[in-house]
Amino acid sequence: MNSEIFSSQKSIGSLRIQLFSGYPSQIIKNIDVSGDEFKLIVFKLDGVDTMSCSSLYVTPSDALNFKANGSWGNADSIVVISQSVITVNTSNGISRRISGSLIFSSNEGQLLTIALLSVESYLIGVVDSELGRLDHPELWKAQAILARTWIIVNYNKFSKDGFSFGVTDDVRSQAFHGWPADPVRLKRLKDAVTSTSNMFVSDIEGNPIEALFHANSGGQTMPCGWYFNPRPALVSVIDTFSLKCPQTYWEKRIKKESWMRFMSKAFDESVEDTSFKNFAFSFKQPVRIEFMEYKGKLKRLRVFRQFFSLRSTWFSVEYEKGDFIVLKGRGYGHGIGMSQEGGLRMANYGSNALEILNFYYPKSRVVKF
Repeated sequence: MNSEIFSSQKSIGSLRIQLFSGYPSQIIKNIDVSGDEFKLIVFKLDGVDTMSCSSLYVTPSDALNFKANGSWGNADSIVVISQSVITVNTSNGISRRISGSLIFSSNEGQLLTIALLSVESYLIGVVDSELGRLDHPELWKAQAILARTWIIVNYNKFSKDGFSFGVTDDVRSQAFHGWPADPVRLKRLKDAVTSTSNMFVSDIEGNPIEALFHANSGGQTMPCGWYFNPRPALVSVIDTFSLKCPQTYWEKRIKKESWMRFMSKAFDESVEDTSFKNFAFSFKQPVRIEFMEYKGKLKRLRVFRQFFSLRSTWFSVEYEKGDFIVLKGRGYGHGIGMSQEGGLRMANYGSNALEILNFYYPKSRVVKF
């Protein structure tokens, strides 16, 4: 086991999560905080002020302008400490409910909002955000174990590069949209997280794996090396649980001209070449493969997904009359690790969280620390 990573994760006081990280700066220009009475620590060049209030309005300038208890002030940074859940709203109506503390600062005239959360508080929001409508306690437990595994490895993903936060609240890390307002759902999420609080997924040597997951595999997950760097713990499995799900199949129409232009550049072939056009308009992928191949030339299917914004790399080409072709695909996401829709079907069939994880990560195991 990587003792440095693992011991650091066990002893860390709080995670530092950048909130609203996936939105352009103009959307988070102004923020207000509300809740029960909370404590403010205001840092300024000439000293530190401490006060109590139940609402706070913050906007950036050269530093920070803020309004608390009806009065305006300036600060270099502000810390919000609360004993209860607080709500953080942007001027555009985007909201995060958190149980923890906040740090506000100004970075080149932009407002930087960082939440300081316990691991468990963070995971409650991650499971809620990542699974959304997929509702089953055993799937939630499986996702909680995966999310904990991910944060063990990645809790300083950004801070190691000099940022003042460790992870973001968007898909560059794990989706975190705060705690739900529904008290019944919140209690169930807490139960899923706390009941698995000492569990993570490890490789055969006891190290936490890179806990990747996705929405739907289309019927077969893929080896990690087909999309990212190879990882021995992340292998392909035949996944019939992901069939007949809402996101198993997809279609996308693409202009023939755009498709051939991309294909020509990818394989360095002429768009006028008849045999190449026949290949481009008839490519089939009955099972998942890593590359598209033409006359010994290989092009990774990940590139197609990225360029055409496809739901997955698993697709076949259907020729139509007119100006378009149709890509008929399977699955949603990169296809590595647990399929969330497949995991839900397993749970509905009676599988528990450990059985779900053992199925999707057959070369790994769930362990306790």
